[in-house]
Amino acid sequence: MNDIFPDEIGYWRLIEQQAHAVFQACGFGEIRTPVLEPLELFQRAVGESSDIVQKEMYTLQDRKGRLLAMRPEGTAPVVRALIQKGLDGRGEARKFYYMAPMFRYERPQKGRLRQHHQLGAEIFGTDSPYADVDLLESIWLYLESLGLKDIQLLLNSLGDEQCRPQYRQALVKFLKSKHHNLCDDCQHRLEVNPLRILDCKVAACNRAVQDAPVIEEYLCDPCTQHFAKVKDLLGEKRSQFVVNPKMVRGLDYYTRTVFEFIGSKLGAQNSICGGGRYDSLVAELGGKPTPAIGFGMGLERLVLLLNQQKSQLPQTQTVWIVYMGELLQKEAFAIARELYRQRIACRFAYDVKNLKNQLSRANKEGASHVILLGEDEMKRGEVTIKELNRGKQQQVSRQELVITLQRLLQHKEQPA
Repeated sequence: MNDIFPDEIGYWRLIEQQAHAVFQACGFGEIRTPVLEPLELFQRAVGESSDIVQKEMYTLQDRKGRLLAMRPEGTAPVVRALIQKGLDGRGEARKFYYMAPMFRYERPQKGRLRQHHQLGAEIFGTDSPYADVDLLESIWLYLESLGLKDIQLLLNSLGDEQCRPQYRQALVKFLKSKHHNLCDDCQHRLEVNPLRILDCKVAACNRAVQDAPVIEEYLCDPCTQHFAKVKDLLGEKRSQFVVNPKMVRGLDYYTRTVFEFIGSKLGAQNSICGGGRYDSLVAELGGKPTPAIGFGMGLERLVLLLNQQKSQLPQTQTVWIVYMGELLQKEAFAIARELYRQRIACRFAYDVKNLKNQLSRANKEGASHVILLGEDEMKRGEVTIKELNRGKQQQVSRQELVITLQRLLQHKEQPA
């Protein structure tokens, strides 16, 4: 679990600001759910056989003996909130997005922490393939807004309760002949959730399933038509997607469309986000039948990618108020308070320092301008504004200080 300090926060702010801008523009409303939920919620939603439930959840018991879990993923809490609010089963599309910390006790890896931060979005109330592509397009727009490159979409269909049992039966029959080649976890999965074996990262298991039957050959007509429409709608604007018939995702609740966005510069752990359709989950958690689709995206992965690409950040220019001697410190503070009210970022030294020391700090912290307060200038009711990059300076009256700074900083949000 990592701390994030002010000098590391730049990409985080960019990620969060673009998420609000893009997903609100795409019609999603922000939702915030508690960190703690009933343990049963994730046992029912994510699946007893999943790695999350079996190995990764932080759980506790409260003073009344109730079993709780720290939120390991975002979809189940949003579904729970939807049901409690009575918004399920209304036959109209509802779109939510969220950014929140998630907690999983797993081996820390590059871009994966035990407390990680996730951006997610959900669309409830429709099984239209247009909703699937609407969600995928929103993700594309978001990744493009960050300037991310070399991103690819992997796509598959897992069928539904009508056609998946036939595929499961064929897959189990195939995997039993490979039982001795599977890792211990996958030998257990063979009994409880054989589809998860296709998603195993162990090399021996990957080799064992190379010739496994693919689900697309077992899809019923409605699922086939749904998947064909998704690919057709994507093909009108996007060419960067690949059908991966062995992609199943890690959660038990997915049906029909599943997807994953990957980045080529992230190494073995190359997933940026993933999700899919979960048309039965709302009903399974006690709500009215409500089709839905959603995704989750790890923000730490985005920070890694932005760092690797050396992406530029919008620069907020800072003004340093430099004063000569203790008598002018009070005036420096008065100017600072005035600039605070105008939302002009500024700094001044709390402890009296000599002029050289203050200018050195201003340069070290990347100030764009300094306001120089000298006794002679102050007697005339003036201050000096100096632009550090170019060394250009001008004297202005004390009354015109704020409006002059606003004019000088009007392009402060442009990339450096």
